[in-house]
This record gives sequence, C-alpha cells and structure tokens, in this order.
Amino acid sequence: MELEIIKHSDISHEDLLRVIDIKNAAWPHPIESQLKWIADNQSKEDLHVILKDGNEDLAYMDLCPVNAEVDDHQMRFMGIGNVCSKTKGKGHGGILIALVNKYLENNNLKGMLFCKDHVMRFYAHYGWQVIPSDTVTIEGDSHEGIYTMCFNTPSFNRMIYSDRLF
Repeated sequence: MELEIIKHSDISHEDLLRVIDIKNAAWPHPIESQLKWIADNQSKEDLHVILKDGNEDLAYMDLCPVNAEVDDHQMRFMGIGNVCSKTKGKGHGGILIALVNKYLENNNLKGMLFCKDHVMRFYAHYGWQVIPSDTVTIEGDSHEGIYTMCFNTPSFNRMIYSDRLF
C-alpha cells in the first residue's frame, strides 16, 4: 500500500471525485455539497492524501498547513482532517495514519489534530500525544468536548490556536 499526495492547487476534478467517493463512505452528501465544502474550506497549499492498494483507493485524509502560538513562538503544523476509509474494520485508517506519520517525520513536519474522546485511543496507538486541555486555548467558537493531539512535536507548556479549523 502507498500514499498518493496531491496538492489542492494541483488537484483535478477527476481526483476530487475520487476523494468524494471515499469521504461519502463516512459522510454521505451529494457531490455538489461535497464540492462546495471543499471549495469553501480547502486552501491551495492543503494536501489530499489517498491510501491506495494498486489502483484501488482505500482511505483518505487531508493535511492542512496551520500555525499556532507555542510558548510565545509561532509554530507551523500540518493539521490532520477528514480521516476516513471506504471500508470499516479492515485497518486502512491505521495504515493511513502510520504512513502519514512517516511522511511527517521524513519531512520534519509537526502534526496536529482535533478529535472527540471516542477516537483519542486510535490516534494515541499511532504515537499521537494528547495535549492537556488546560494548556491549549482554541480561539473562536466553543470547542467543548474537543481534544487536541500532536505528533512529532517537542514538549511545550502552552498553545494558543487561532488559525482555521481543518
């Protein structure tokens, strides 16, 4: 299995339809609605990451460049979002996360994600660290019940996140 990584500014309509096909397994919405969400929420620098086995698309996530203030310094992260697989229970999500972790490490990138408590154990199994809620401020709307996790990140005392949600 391998990753196919496509920069959003370079993605074709055909490839967007492949992404939507995978996402629809987790979040079924009409194609037009999915295309609108992508147009409204993806930045040209975002990366679409597809787990493939030969010609078969198995799982998807996006990597979104974002910034956070960490201990009074700006730090660049790749935000992990829209993690989903076409078929549940086959381990494709774990393979996707493991390969993306290697991508982050090989490119000296830091990862960040926001999740609910029922998936924290999944990400922790793959080396993601829960950031204590009392050390993170997420500016904007209420984020009750949302946890922050990081990967390939040095320890820190305080994070303030005011960039876009991904």
